[in-house]
Amino acid sequence: MYLLGYLSLVALFTFIYYIIKPFYLTLDNSIAIISNWMLRISQRSGQVEMHYLDEKDSEGFPLREIRLSIYSAKCPICEGSVYIDNSKNELKGRLVGKCSKAQTAHIFSFDHITKKGSYLR
Repeated sequence: MYLLGYLSLVALFTFIYYIIKPFYLTLDNSIAIISNWMLRISQRSGQVEMHYLDEKDSEGFPLREIRLSIYSAKCPICEGSVYIDNSKNELKGRLVGKCSKAQTAHIFSFDHITKKGSYLR
C-alpha cells in the first residue's frame, strides 16, 4: 500500500516538473523549448520566452512578460522548413535552427532577440 502511494507521488511530481520546466528554464536563458503536448499536432516546435516591456514598475525595474512563440523559416539551402530545437554534442546548451529535410546537415544559429541566424554546418 505504501509503494502505491509513493509511486503516485513520484508520478505527480514528475508530471508537475514537465509542466514547469520550460518556464523555469526561461528565467535563466530568456527562452526555452516547450513540451510537445503544449503544441498543435501540426507544429514541430514552440518556445516560451521572456520579453522585456518598455514600462517599469514602481521601483524602477523593467516589466517582463512570458510569451509562447513559434519561430519558423525556410531553409536557404533546400527550401525545407527550419524549426528551433535544443542542440546536442558540441553546441549543447544552445538553441539552433534545424532543417526538417536534413536535420544533421542544415543547422543554423538562432538569436531570439535579433531574429537572425547563420549557417553552422
